Amino acid sequence: MNEEFNLDDQRRKKQEFLDAMEDAKTDEHELAEVLDQFDFDEQILQEFNSVTHEFQHLKQEFLALKRSNQLRFSPNG
Repeated sequence: MNEEFNLDDQRRKKQEFLDAMEDAKTDEHELAEVLDQFDFDEQILQEFNSVTHEFQHLKQEFLALKRSNQLRFSPNG
């Protein structure tokens, strides 16, 4: 009877251990959510792309104003 109790106790402890291990695992969906939330590389890339786009827009405006001023103040204009 003592052996049966020890065997049942060992099985129970093993199951408790397995349950604890299962609880400790990271859920794939939760992990993906956290990675999306803290994906700094993606955020930096988006910010860089946004700044690059704005810079290109400002560069085009500057060149247009430069051409306009060249025409306005040129000796032949």
